Amino acid sequence: MKRGWEPSEIFVLRRNAGVKSAAEIGRLLNRTDLSVQMYACLHGISLQKFGEKHRSAVYSDATIERVRVMRENGASCVAISAEVGMSPASVRKYTNFYRRLGNEYERR
Repeated sequence: MKRGWEPSEIFVLRRNAGVKSAAEIGRLLNRTDLSVQMYACLHGISLQKFGEKHRSAVYSDATIERVRVMRENGASCVAISAEVGMSPASVRKYTNFYRRLGNEYERR
């Protein structure tokens, strides 16, 4: 028999959405990852991870923000890449928002 979602479980789901995987949230709530994914989908809760929380992230959010500030202050991509340790092409992509779009409100 299916059991409904308690308000405390919904709170845990919303608090951990985008931070932990569906499987991790499921373990916290004693539910399957499919159950977590279905509830999130039906109620418009995004479980997608962004920024340094994403499994493929190479650079921290602080590093990306530092690169963007340096570029806004007039530093060249080559100078930034030498200081931070990433390629000039990556610097360009991060500063032009082709990669890592920014905070949650900038992505909307």
